[in-house]
Amino acid sequence: MVCVMNVISIFVVLGSVVRGQVEVAKDDNIEHFALLCRIYNVAKNPPINHVDMKEGHYIVKEIDTLNKSLLEEERLYEKEDAGNFGDPSQTDRNGRNSTRPTQPQSNHPAGSHNYGGYYKKNVPNEIQEAKAEFAQVIFGENENESDLDQGALKEVTGRAHACGDSGLTTRGNSAGKNLVVDFFCLCAQRQDGQGAKQVCGFYVGRIYENGLLGWNESHPIGSATMWASIKGGCGKHMQQHPKSTAEARHILDQFLKHLKTGGVYRWGAGDKVEGSERREGMLGTGVGKNENSGNGPVCNGKKGGKPPSSPGGVCIYYGPKSDNWEEKIEWMKKFKTALASVDYVNNKTANIQRSTRKLQMLLQRAEEIYETAKVISEVQNPVGLPAAFQNTSGNLTTYNATRTRSYSPYPHFMPLWALLLL
Repeated sequence: MVCVMNVISIFVVLGSVVRGQVEVAKDDNIEHFALLCRIYNVAKNPPINHVDMKEGHYIVKEIDTLNKSLLEEERLYEKEDAGNFGDPSQTDRNGRNSTRPTQPQSNHPAGSHNYGGYYKKNVPNEIQEAKAEFAQVIFGENENESDLDQGALKEVTGRAHACGDSGLTTRGNSAGKNLVVDFFCLCAQRQDGQGAKQVCGFYVGRIYENGLLGWNESHPIGSATMWASIKGGCGKHMQQHPKSTAEARHILDQFLKHLKTGGVYRWGAGDKVEGSERREGMLGTGVGKNENSGNGPVCNGKKGGKPPSSPGGVCIYYGPKSDNWEEKIEWMKKFKTALASVDYVNNKTANIQRSTRKLQMLLQRAEEIYETAKVISEVQNPVGLPAAFQNTSGNLTTYNATRTRSYSPYPHFMPLWALLLL
């Protein structure tokens, strides 16, 4: 995808040279817009792994039901033994009937009654915290999409000052503050008619003079409508949500590589293009003269070209690499923090999923043991036989009693819960 976009970018630049266009043109910023959309997609749809707690609780309930059934049969044995004075051949050294299975010590498997307790109590809050951190990536500290002017765009003033001033000698004052600002620098049109049309592939604001939507030397006007246009444009680049934090980090690495390569800067006189280059730390397109003075690139939203509109640029400048982008770009720091939070939550989710799989195995084994226990119980206590016949010493020797006790499934039923502790 990146290679394809690079090829498109090259053809756009070459096409501009052939046509003799120094000015910023339609679709010039599509590649960098798509890159920001991929980052927005991660922040909007973070790769958080959720877990269905209902399945685990259902399994625990089933296991407890089997456990209670065993206890009920144990009580039944006790009632049947109430009139038995105890054949010496059927009692162990502690005086207990050796044909009766040992009573389980607990009604719950170890830890099963607390299945997912920590997850249910803490992880939902941690998920919300991670989502809040990603919201700050998009909207800044206030996380308020309903009032961008008092949130993401608060204290954002003139476009050149915010996005990158004359000659791009220093980073834009608001560059990297949040994704809303960066999108507007890269795509928004001006209200005075001097801006480029559909530089990101669609309209963001009005191109007519004295329009009510756009951004020039004052605060962005009509921010809610322009943001809706940005989200609509991003929809074309958000067919799939990120599946992992590794994928999200790869997208961030691609962003840094694009910053290193830089945006396109074209220069020339009048309509004649004399040359072009890449400007490190810039996303978007700039035009002007081949010099680092007031006639160099400037991210003021103008399309440039013939005087008096030259120089110009629909772009955003984060400064040179020496400015330490990963520290100076505020949304990038929050992006990394949010990814770390997602990793933390996903690790806990993975633990719950492993416990659920163990419970599934345990339930299957418990059902097998329960069915075996029922068969043995029916053999040892046939319905309708006289008690005297059942207690005849000839039918149950000390050896048989010991053997029955050794193979009785009941004593081995409860230790299976220890699997949960692995």
